[in-house]
Amino acid sequence: MTVFDQLKITRGKAYLFVVVVWALIFLPNLGRLEVQSNEPKRIMPAVHMIESGDYASPVLYGRSYRKKPPLINWMIAGMFKLTGKINEFTARIPSALMVLAFVTVLVLMNSTWLPLKGRFLTALFYMTTYAATESGRLIEIEATLMSLTGIVTIWWLNVFYEENYSKWKLWLVSGLVLGLGMLLKGPIILLFFYVMVLCVAFCDKRQRELLSWAHLAGLLVMVAVFMGWAWVLFEQTAGSSSKVTGTWTNEMMQQITPSKIKFGNWGKQIGMAIGGFMPWLLLAPFCFMKSWLSGFDDRQRRLFKSGLLAFIICLILVNLMPGTRARYSAPLCPLVSILAGLLVCVQAQHVKFEVWIRRILIPASYVICGAMVIAVVAIYGRFFEDILERLDVDASSELIVSGRLPLLLLIMFTAATLSCVIKYRKQISGVCDLSLLLSALAVCVILIYSVIAVPIIGMFDIKRPPAETINSLIDTQTPLYVYHGDWPYFFYLRRPVVYVENDTQLPDNDCYMLVNKSKAKDALSDVAKKGLKKAEFVGQTTYKRRVFNVYQLKKS
Repeated sequence: MTVFDQLKITRGKAYLFVVVVWALIFLPNLGRLEVQSNEPKRIMPAVHMIESGDYASPVLYGRSYRKKPPLINWMIAGMFKLTGKINEFTARIPSALMVLAFVTVLVLMNSTWLPLKGRFLTALFYMTTYAATESGRLIEIEATLMSLTGIVTIWWLNVFYEENYSKWKLWLVSGLVLGLGMLLKGPIILLFFYVMVLCVAFCDKRQRELLSWAHLAGLLVMVAVFMGWAWVLFEQTAGSSSKVTGTWTNEMMQQITPSKIKFGNWGKQIGMAIGGFMPWLLLAPFCFMKSWLSGFDDRQRRLFKSGLLAFIICLILVNLMPGTRARYSAPLCPLVSILAGLLVCVQAQHVKFEVWIRRILIPASYVICGAMVIAVVAIYGRFFEDILERLDVDASSELIVSGRLPLLLLIMFTAATLSCVIKYRKQISGVCDLSLLLSALAVCVILIYSVIAVPIIGMFDIKRPPAETINSLIDTQTPLYVYHGDWPYFFYLRRPVVYVENDTQLPDNDCYMLVNKSKAKDALSDVAKKGLKKAEFVGQTTYKRRVFNVYQLKKS
């Protein structure tokens, strides 16, 4: 009997374990890193929504931002409202919660084709996939889009294969989730969903299911969800509605416009997209081996082949665009995890494969535990701080204090994994056992990153320091006006912040003005045109070798 079979997994136990793993992967030091990459584009419109009360038309740095629908901004703003706090943790937690939403539906929903063991493994595979782990710890669109794609995929497949299933249940819920996906990133979710649906339906010779009134009703629900917001937006921008649609069109056309294409980066992005499915893409060669497919029943075999075909088609279509990005393929992660879970859960013994993998994973568990011990000793032994001091980096006790509880979780989980490996070393057998061990090791690696590496990376912040300098130069009672600015460190400026582009937008009362030094002459000229202000230089700060001046504007 394998170790997995000895666990006697029930639905309750499986879900509890999945929630614990989710918390270990996504919560430790979630808000420790400063805003990354495109996060300010998601967070700043949400901040404006909170301050202005306008939730229909996103605004970024004082300008209308119509490149993406606003669902991600609504989620962030909702969390800000719910918690009463505006910080990195409350901004990023919606992404992590969407991952939890998908694995919750996956594990708790009944399935006639994917047994509980398969659903449990699929949840672990999904959470430890590189793309899901990376995006789930940031407030990026991809984390939510991946989870919504996973929810609609598993819902449709489970209902589709029920006996005497309801077409209305199949399509209406799917339409609702697809509508939310369109509110997130437009119609791209339809590609991943309908390629899968067409492959499964045609493989099962049930394509007539698509020609039903329930399907039409589902499409109407999808359109209604999206148009509910779009109609309000067009009403607000009645004179410039063509600009809104033009912005969306330009956003899509940029991916295939020759002048925007960087062919040298094309192959790199495709490679990164494929890397996002690791480590479970390593199972790809076994998807074509008869010995691995022999455990399927007829329905599972048809579903697996059609799902694999859908994955290949979507991957090719998305990456055919010369302007593609690695993140565009991320919504395929749920399908990859489902196929991997289905493949692994039906496996009998593969002696040669198991011996080979055991020789890698068991020593790897010792190496990972050893790395964790070395890292902890280096931190608490002050060796790391000595190195930072030699590099003229401030090595305060913040590294230890901020990571004490997560560090305890890291030690406990790693110790539990190592003790299980030692105790069951001779009993670990079967593909399920080895997959469970690889998942546990992946969680250990992620914990080492989030608990130890993240606080170290946080010591080299570049966005928080300039904002802290500016905040120290101005008082809390006087408003701050930003002249022609769209820099990501603005998130850390004390609220409220007003963005202006000319003198007519400056107030008549006293205020502060922040301006890039290269535009200071234009700004001061606009102040002079106002005729009511005199500008007094207060101080300056630096961000990425650019100097920003702070002026106090007073009545003449």
